[in-house]
This record gives sequence, structure tokens and C-alpha cells, in this order.
Amino acid sequence: MLLLRLDIMNELHALVVHHGYIIIFLIVLAEALGIPVPAALALVIGGAAVASGALRPSAAVLTAVMAMLVGDSLLYLRPRQHRKRVHEECGQNSADTY
Repeated sequence: MLLLRLDIMNELHALVVHHGYIIIFLIVLAEALGIPVPAALALVIGGAAVASGALRPSAAVLTAVMAMLVGDSLLYLRPRQHRKRVHEECGQNSADTY
């Protein structure tokens, strides 16, 4: 059982080492958008890739932070666009409400 877990972790580590920052970005972005993906696991594996020298620490942290900011910004803007459409459908001037 332990051997199976080590195999999975080795495969995930190899994926992050091979594809680099894009895997970290996509997993953290998905988690920020509310998709049930364990971003903490991606960050731990990213830390292992940093420790092995495959990724740079500053770039890995910046990638994760940017993914979280993009995801949060998208979640913030989506309701705002919806609110504007609702005001227009109700006949209210949306410029008065902002």
C-alpha cells in the first residue's frame, strides 16, 4: 500500500517537473474558481520540485499567487456583469447603481 502511494506521488512529481509552472497554475486556478481540486497537494508537489531543483522558488510562488488572483478576480467580475444585466432588464439605469 505504501509502495502504491509512493508511486502516485512520484508520478505527480514527474508531471510537475515535466510541465512545470503551468500545472501549478491550472490546479490553483481551478481551486480558486471553486472546482474541488486539492490545490494544497499541487503546492506540496511544487515544493518538492523546488527542493529537487526542477523549479525556481520565486517563480513557483509567483505562479501560485497569480493563479489565485486570476481566479478571485474572475469570481469577482462575474456577479458584477450579472448584476448589470439584471438592472438593464428591470429598466434601471445601471450607471446610477455603480
